[in-house]
Amino acid sequence: MNFRKLQVLLLAALVVTFTACYPDDSEITNSSGTPKSVDPFLDINAFVGTWKLETVTQVDENAIVQKQPDYMQKMVLSELFNYDVTLNLSRPDSVGKFAPYTVTQNGEAPFYLPGGTGQWRLNLIGTPRINMTNADTALTVYPAPAFRTSDNKLTLKIDRMAGNTKVSSYVYAFTRSN
Repeated sequence: MNFRKLQVLLLAALVVTFTACYPDDSEITNSSGTPKSVDPFLDINAFVGTWKLETVTQVDENAIVQKQPDYMQKMVLSELFNYDVTLNLSRPDSVGKFAPYTVTQNGEAPFYLPGGTGQWRLNLIGTPRINMTNADTALTVYPAPAFRTSDNKLTLKIDRMAGNTKVSSYVYAFTRSN
């Protein structure tokens, strides 16, 4: 057997070995058997519950584009303001339906999630996002990628726009409190 044939056989064996290690789509389940997103770690159970706000970071998108130093790109607002915010996301009746939420904020720290009570839903079509609406506001927030229920963490990002230009973002990091 010549060296070329040996290389081909070794490569084929490696390909078979590694492709056998990946689970089929049917093997990737979420905790409630609800339809899965492209990211198997995003399911409705990862979001439902009561959350306590831990940190708030403001991101200057223009400073990132201009490659400014880190201290000009991000500011941790929770080091400057006292945030006392609780977010409660109720379970929807079925996938894709809106469910009630409640935001309780004590204090005057800047906070851009629609406050009080409203409706939310997890939208897994395209880029995963959460749509939140209340009587005054409709807002789309983006969860952190590869979020797992077992982490007991919830990170939501809100983009602030000036026309069609993203000016800043706010990253809210929550921990599960129930």
